[in-house]
Amino acid sequence: MLIYKKIFAIILAILMIFSGVGCSGDYSSAIIYYGVGEPPKNIDPQSATTITELIIVRNLYEGLMRKNTDGEIVNGVAESYTFADNTYTFTLRNDAVWNDGTPLTADDFVFGIKRALLPDTNSPNAECLFSIKNAEKIYKKELPISSIGIYALNNKTLKIELEYDDADFLYALTTAAAMPCNEAFFNKAIGKYGMSLDTVLSNGSYRMKKWSTDDFAMRIVKSGSYTGSFVPKNSAVYFSKNKEYTNIECLEKNYVDIAEIKTEDIKRAQLNNLNLSVVNNKVLILSISKAFTKNMRDALFQSAISKDDFSDTPSSFSFSNTLFPELFGDAQKEYNIYKPQAAKETYNREIKLFPDSEFPADSVYYYGDTNVQSIVKKVAANWQKNLGSYINIASVSSNNKARMAPNNDYGIGFYTVEINEINKHEYLENFDISAPDSSDIEAYVFSNSYSIPISFYGSCFANTAELSDFRIDSAGGNLDFSAITKKK
Repeated sequence: MLIYKKIFAIILAILMIFSGVGCSGDYSSAIIYYGVGEPPKNIDPQSATTITELIIVRNLYEGLMRKNTDGEIVNGVAESYTFADNTYTFTLRNDAVWNDGTPLTADDFVFGIKRALLPDTNSPNAECLFSIKNAEKIYKKELPISSIGIYALNNKTLKIELEYDDADFLYALTTAAAMPCNEAFFNKAIGKYGMSLDTVLSNGSYRMKKWSTDDFAMRIVKSGSYTGSFVPKNSAVYFSKNKEYTNIECLEKNYVDIAEIKTEDIKRAQLNNLNLSVVNNKVLILSISKAFTKNMRDALFQSAISKDDFSDTPSSFSFSNTLFPELFGDAQKEYNIYKPQAAKETYNREIKLFPDSEFPADSVYYYGDTNVQSIVKKVAANWQKNLGSYINIASVSSNNKARMAPNNDYGIGFYTVEINEINKHEYLENFDISAPDSSDIEAYVFSNSYSIPISFYGSCFANTAELSDFRIDSAGGNLDFSAITKKK
């Protein structure tokens, strides 16, 4: 019997060696598999736009500041900082380097932030840096980039002067727009920076190991040159887009550990006991042509949709009686513009102005999945019920085509805007507001704009129970893979 016990002990020890799991429960060699919604096209931090691109950027790069797993803003590359006279002075970690071993310097942050503020970069999140001295004027081409209030005092010391008090500035330094950029490496990429494996140079917890664009696959691995506090608890993250199966099917087959799923798959994910996270980063906008009179505009919006119409929609969709999704966190005025009786009276007067007293729009165009379609159908049904006007609905293949409704004669369209960061300026452009400088922005949009938000919803993520410490930041979809542990 003793000989059998010895043999069993040897076999058990071998199994534990090959599994990488010992008595300590160390899962640091595990690989996390992630199913993307759409393959990323650009991992340039200053230009990345989609939620997948931004998630990858946040794990490949580290800014001066960083969010921990509790959502607190803590030191990233900055070892320390001081704040006085509206000026921040940051001291960088002396051992901070790029993933190829090149020293990381204060000039890398100066160059990266300057790139974000140059209009030609078209950085989607540049607005969060507007509190830096002269930043907004540079972005609007009113001042040269040389006037920016950011300076490298030496290789490891950085000074940033603010134009005005900004309680969110340290948060801004955690965003993709504020990531460092090595100028020599950037210039060597010759206009293709961040678009392929050999044009990515990172400084974060991970480095890029593989990027196949033809049949999309990307692997980021634990960076051996990273010297910060966010050392990954896993060895790598593998991103892929399965051509044969949907993301929910890949989760069910255990092909992936995390995946971006469609909102219509939420119930299916729940039935499979998957953990769900929703980032409220999307706004469905209803837009009508400016060829309509203001009175007809009022009639259409006041009869379009109410909060009760969302009682049977997926939980990720909510009625938007405010201007911004909750991720902005500010207290907002609420507007209930659903007034079907008043809309009917206005419509009956206005329709007489059209030839043969007929509504001129042939169809309502929309872009989106079946859940967006269900909301569009509700609006069309309400117009038929409240106004007596029957309008066809038709899908389009491009989000931009639906967005053109205000510029077309008697067009009506639904389109989606994705909000990844604090980008109020860009978001407000959808409502003919060029800058968020009015205290009555909400009142203007719901009372005068020819485009209004009608629903907030978000990107949906599902993950298996094998993962622990999985937390996705609702503001911008930041997902820090370094904290995630995967049981093997």
